[in-house]
Formats: sequence, C-alpha cells, structure tokens
Amino acid sequence: MRAAAEIQYSDSGDWNTICHAGTQSGDMWREIHSKNFNNLTSPTVNVCASGDVSFIGYPGGSVGGERSLDTEMDSYGGTWAVAVELSNDNWFCIDSSGAAAEFTTRTIGYYGNADRTCG
Repeated sequence: MRAAAEIQYSDSGDWNTICHAGTQSGDMWREIHSKNFNNLTSPTVNVCASGDVSFIGYPGGSVGGERSLDTEMDSYGGTWAVAVELSNDNWFCIDSSGAAAEFTTRTIGYYGNADRTCG
C-alpha cells in the first residue's frame, strides 16, 4: 500500500485521496479490511486516514463514509496512516513517515484532530 500511496503522491502532489475508493491505495485498504474484518470486536474499527478525511472499516465488513479530520492538522495532504486489527488483537500500522509496526493499541484516530502517524 505504501508504494501505491507514493505513486499517487507523485501524480497529485499530496496524499489527500489515498483512502478514497477508486484509487489504488484506497482500494487496497478496502481489500485488506474485507479480508480481516472478522478480527474486529465492536466498537473497534479499522482506519485509513489522509489529508482531512478518514474512512472506517466496521465489524461485519462495511466501510463507513468520510469522517472529517481537523484541517489545521494536515490541510495539504502531507500525512496519512492506516491501522488494521490483527487476529492476535494487536494492530498493524503504516504511515507516511515510513513507520510499519505492530502495536498493542490502534495508534491513529479517525475524527477531529486525530493523529495520522503510527506510534
């Protein structure tokens, strides 16, 4: 997904739409969610956040619409992060800073002034 996001960045100059359906990276995230949503326990959600929006993958497999993020945090699409829950109840997170690691909690948020970095 990181490679797809970088290619998208080189085309558009930002990461504002990497979570959107119809983009290579956004479709990858949806595919990941569709394969692992059984790991989620309500109210836990998988998250893809970029620019000023996030998308949420719910238990049961549905993907929620855009959630607004604080534009003051990243109005230029300079950061993105994705977190998905693993079968061991840990979280795997990747972000635009190059982080790719497993954590015991989801380290990114999905609304308001949510952090868009892992750890």
